[in-house]
Amino acid sequence: MKSFKPQKLRYCKCCQEPFKTTRTDKFFVDAAHQKRYNNAVQNKKRDKHLSLTKGHIKTYRILQGVLKNQPKITMSKDFLEGKGADLTLFTGSDFIDGMKTVILFDLALIPHDTSVTIKQL
Repeated sequence: MKSFKPQKLRYCKCCQEPFKTTRTDKFFVDAAHQKRYNNAVQNKKRDKHLSLTKGHIKTYRILQGVLKNQPKITMSKDFLEGKGADLTLFTGSDFIDGMKTVILFDLALIPHDTSVTIKQL
């Protein structure tokens, strides 16, 4: 003899669409809704960590001023920090010329011992 569990009405976490299920651990209409919801959660977490500050903008303006329409320039870290640039702020990273390089908007900061090369991307 088969026994049927009663179906419960649930609401999808993604779109709030009502659906019926017998499972107690089902929270989404289908796998596509679960994927969309999980991606939205991860995107929100990533955006929270990538928030820009006034320091990002200030440092970018200082580096742009030093670059003066040149494609690439090497400057002393002390000089840039004296101007007010915070060389620990960046918006991304990538491998450029075989070195791990931090990127601030469209500028690559290639570190050396006591200097840094600023390269327009």
